[in-house]
Amino acid sequence: MPHVLQNHYVLAVHDVRRSADYYVRMLQRLEAHGIEYAEQPLPAGDPAEMARLRARSPVPLLAHESSLSLEGTLAVIRCGGADALQLDPRFDAGIAGARTAAQVAESAGLPVVTHTFGETGVGTALMLQLHAAHRNFVLDNQTYYPNLTDDVILGGPLDFDGPFLAVPTAPGLGVELDRERVAHWAAYYESEVAGRPPQELGDRYYDRDYLIRPHI
Repeated sequence: MPHVLQNHYVLAVHDVRRSADYYVRMLQRLEAHGIEYAEQPLPAGDPAEMARLRARSPVPLLAHESSLSLEGTLAVIRCGGADALQLDPRFDAGIAGARTAAQVAESAGLPVVTHTFGETGVGTALMLQLHAAHRNFVLDNQTYYPNLTDDVILGGPLDFDGPFLAVPTAPGLGVELDRERVAHWAAYYESEVAGRPPQELGDRYYDRDYLIRPHI
């Protein structure tokens, strides 16, 4: 599935049922469309096969499931399995693990991006602080934040400047909880969401824009 930001195209493949030869042919056909990178076209557990695909691919490769832990990041770097790495603090010992992985990737000369899982303003501020703390966050990062119509931080949702978000500069993460909005959305969750299967919620999960750049 392609995710589009201005003139940038990211091909998120995540399809473990195809061979490396299949992806070489596919990426050769798509190269002319200016794809920034192809995301995790092969199974996460075989970074060496990713390296072999990378040697033949006309499009840069982004490791995703392969690099969601520090151990995975080291394996991808050791094999030369990607041109960039996607990090996710949820899977990587929290923000400290993601910072360590970013530093390791920087030492290897690789750019990194962050994955998203629908963060509110608090989590988005955390991600922006992570981006600003490392020199190798130079590509577009994922976020669902533009799809929010409200937030749980004082002052309401953070404002975009095109694809950019300013790194908050207040103490700590740079944002403060709006406890009234937290209570409102906690009550909404209990009355409208809790216990209902996802298909009843009408969540068009992938029909969203979710790429940002830290504005620093």
